[in-house]
Amino acid sequence: NYDERKLDSGPYPYSLKERIRGRGGHLSNNQTGRFLAEVCTAETRNVVLTHLSEKNNSPHLAESTVLFYIGESFDGDIYISRQDGPEMTHYIGQNSGEQTISPIAKSVRD
Repeated sequence: NYDERKLDSGPYPYSLKERIRGRGGHLSNNQTGRFLAEVCTAETRNVVLTHLSEKNNSPHLAESTVLFYIGESFDGDIYISRQDGPEMTHYIGQNSGEQTISPIAKSVRD
């Protein structure tokens, strides 16, 4: 996933930027937020944001964009996965005592 502004101002050539934005490319944070706003219900407990571009995104940008779209209607937790494995790097909506390991990472390890 990518942030549209970071992609626009990033180092990639125009042709690669167009491929990333294209129909068979990647999801922008805005597209992800709009999609989640449509599919999240009161029963949705967790959202995991994965495959964030290292150059064209950041956990903070992905989180803030998604929360812009689902903030009022979503009462669950948002996890952001690491680029290099199933472990989570960010835990949004949990207190510090619950941040030791995510349920997804725990199930992968067990």
